[in-house]
Amino acid sequence: MATVHWICGLPGTGKTTFARQLSAGGKAVLLNHDGRMRARHGANPSAAIFADAAARVTEELWAEAAGYLAGGRDVVLDWGFWTRAERDDARRRIRAIGAGSVLYQCNCPHDLARRRTVERTLCGGEGVLMINAEAWDLFQARFEPLGSDEVRAGVVVVAED
Repeated sequence: MATVHWICGLPGTGKTTFARQLSAGGKAVLLNHDGRMRARHGANPSAAIFADAAARVTEELWAEAAGYLAGGRDVVLDWGFWTRAERDDARRRIRAIGAGSVLYQCNCPHDLARRRTVERTLCGGEGVLMINAEAWDLFQARFEPLGSDEVRAGVVVVAED
């Protein structure tokens, strides 16, 4: 059975680095939300279009994932799954596809994640969306940690100091 490897965590916690490790050597297809957003809408999409554009990219990536999974390929979903609603929706979609599921939670101290994110924004690079310190703080305020029932459902924690 093909498996969805999906990663929960704030910007700067190491999600993309970990996603690349999971997909190394072609073991799984990496689907990266930030990279797709940047390719479609640039490094700094306006607030006026961001939510709608992000939702369209999410649907596009889920459709691609379903195709790969139907063909027997594992996929790695590299986006944050910041809210319980997003994670519940992911679980529903994965069940509907009939795939296996492994949820990874990337953690590191918030000051380190924030610093990494701001530095990454300053350096730019392929697939990088602009996230300044104020945006990171807003994202952190919106983030909903995994509930105890989610952890019991089988979560692999990836932590950095």
